[in-house]
Amino acid sequence: MKNKNEGNVLGFRIFFNKKGLLMSEFSTLPTEEVPKFFKQPEEQKIINTVLDHGLRHLKDLHEKIETELNALNTKTDI
Repeated sequence: MKNKNEGNVLGFRIFFNKKGLLMSEFSTLPTEEVPKFFKQPEEQKIINTVLDHGLRHLKDLHEKIETELNALNTKTDI
């Protein structure tokens, strides 16, 4: 992230690592850190809702894609 005024609440990406393998990455702002960055209770509620929904939907997607990528990467190592 180039802008110091920005930060990821949820992150999901598919990329090639240095060895040329396809990888999947999923990251979230820990819920216990929400008050550190969002001072207003209304903001905290919105961010916690986004985290809850994001975790519910993106975690499963990440796991499915990661499983497929691991299978593809194993085939390319042969």
